[in-house]
Amino acid sequence: MKVGLSNPALIKLHLLVDGVTFDSDAVAQVGTSDAERHTVYNNGDQPLRGLAAIPAELLLPDDIVAAVRYRANSPWKVVRRADGELEVQRDGEPICKVKIPHRPPYYGVGIGNGVVVDEVVTQYSGYALGIFMRRTCHYWQVGVPCKFCSIEPTRRTYDGALDRLPLPAVVAAVRTALELDPSIRYLEWCGGNDEDLDAGFMEVIDAVRAVAPFRPPHISQHLLLMPPFDHKLISHLELVEEPTFSLEIWDADLFDVVCPGKSGQYGRDRFLAALARGVEVLGRGRLSCNFVAGLEPMDSLIAGCQTLAKMGVVPTAAVFHPDPGTAYAKRPPPPVEEMLELVAALRTIYRREGFRPWMVGSRRASVDGEIYQGYFDA
Repeated sequence: MKVGLSNPALIKLHLLVDGVTFDSDAVAQVGTSDAERHTVYNNGDQPLRGLAAIPAELLLPDDIVAAVRYRANSPWKVVRRADGELEVQRDGEPICKVKIPHRPPYYGVGIGNGVVVDEVVTQYSGYALGIFMRRTCHYWQVGVPCKFCSIEPTRRTYDGALDRLPLPAVVAAVRTALELDPSIRYLEWCGGNDEDLDAGFMEVIDAVRAVAPFRPPHISQHLLLMPPFDHKLISHLELVEEPTFSLEIWDADLFDVVCPGKSGQYGRDRFLAALARGVEVLGRGRLSCNFVAGLEPMDSLIAGCQTLAKMGVVPTAAVFHPDPGTAYAKRPPPPVEEMLELVAALRTIYRREGFRPWMVGSRRASVDGEIYQGYFDA
């Protein structure tokens, strides 16, 4: 695979692995005309050095959305040029122009009871509306969180979002955001892990149903959540275009180590059975399973992706980022060279099976969409 730094998808992969820093002039408009980071969910940033605020995402050439993983010592830096345009540099050498998404027009808009829209929903992946139903996780509450997860440390340090979303607030916030922001392409639903997984599953399904009457047909929906105990409930996933269950780790022994809560509460075998049931209900290529790349040997992860593909499940992978407050806060991300091995494997799978990963063109923490779009073709 011959892919150079003229390829914005490879630049995105480097930014996800190496992180990025900013010149102060580059982020001078963040929080006013440019969108600031809303740390509603996992926060992968180190403490900011000399910066008041940073964006959550960058828009690379071809409108490719890349998550911002702030690293003060990264070789990648966003600067403002003399002509006012933003540019990303690597070790001081110009690479390409970049943009910061505009601050959404629905931020700060009241929806009653002293609540504003961005306490309920957030700009996510540039052109998606993120609806995180819970900012808490049962596994943190009982002391067995996934080793990479920073949802609880983020909640402790950021109070700009509600911990749990009342259904009327969700309806009002989504309606307002869709009315005010014509750039939205996706609704990104995320359900929190609950002690009662069936109740948590249906909480999100009920919210999806509640916004259905006014959701424009051109706006697709992605849903990321834990599978329910009762696999009969999986039939409700027909309501969304792109549902995902996240196993996170393929290797059985490492799954127990990295995801002790998921392993103890649900178990790997039940998880695989839920994925199989999803294929029975939805058909091949509708349900995806996400992994965190960089936490197990790459050959193990690739083998898992191949196995799931044979089942009819679409394998996807986010790039691991070490988050403050987690057990893996000092663990390094995977090298770009290893990630390119996974890229090649997923490219083959997507072509062979005719699979389409979720949120193509709007997923910020992965290059699955860019693989699908052909950016890594030889």
